[in-house]
Formats: sequence, structure tokens, C-alpha cells
Amino acid sequence: MIMNYAQSKKNVKGKNKDLATRNMGGVLRKIYLRKLLQHHSHLRRQTHGDKVVAKKKKIMFGHFISASTRDAFNRWKK
Repeated sequence: MIMNYAQSKKNVKGKNKDLATRNMGGVLRKIYLRKLLQHHSHLRRQTHGDKVVAKKKKIMFGHFISASTRDAFNRWKK
């Protein structure tokens, strides 16, 4: 009887250690995935931001050229 009780406690402790290890692994995995997502989101925002800035520069340059062309045409017409 005493041997069975000791064995039972040993099994419970072992099971609790396994459960704690599994929980710790899950927590560390969530932290790692969250950091990885933050890093990828940062890179995505940088890339998208660069594309938006480049597009705005192209639009501004197009407006500048069309305004210059329009002014030159108006001067030629006069």
C-alpha cells in the first residue's frame, strides 16, 4: 500500500512537470510568434510606405510637368 502511494505521488509529480513544461513551451512559442509577426508587420509597413511615397512623387512630378507644359503652351499661344 505504501509503495503504491509513493508511486502514485511520483507519477503525479511527473505528470505535473510534463504539463508545466508543455505550458511553458506554449507560452514561449506564442511570444516568439508575436515578435515574428511584429517584425514582419514592420517590414510590410516599410515596403508599403516606400511604394506610397514613390507613387506620390510620380504624381507630383506628373502635375509639375503638365503645369509646365500648359504654361509653355499658353505662352506660345499669346
